Amino acid sequence: MGLIRYILLLFFLLINGLTYAQLDLDFETDRGFYDTPFNLELTVNDPAAFIRYTTNGTAPTVSTGNLYSGPIPINTTSHIRAIAYTGTDTTRVLTHSYIFLDDVVNQPDAVSGFPT
Repeated sequence: MGLIRYILLLFFLLINGLTYAQLDLDFETDRGFYDTPFNLELTVNDPAAFIRYTTNGTAPTVSTGNLYSGPIPINTTSHIRAIAYTGTDTTRVLTHSYIFLDDVVNQPDAVSGFPT
């Protein structure tokens, strides 16, 4: 009886391990403060996956946002939100902010549309 339990346990562990291939989206440059421009690369662990991203603060979906096709030039304060997806799996939305110190120092006292 004990051997059958071990075989069943092993079977379920193997099946679970084989069917649980989770998409993993990665920003190659960490969020943070910068003073020189760079190209941001996004990667995903499944070559069949697509990546969509936004730069305006909205969350991308499988049908909205820019379709990633290569490095994104970052030369000013930017907020990049991205997802990766296949026909059967979608990552959560990841957000990285890249803050350029000169932009912070030179920001206006009042911005249109923001409270005073």
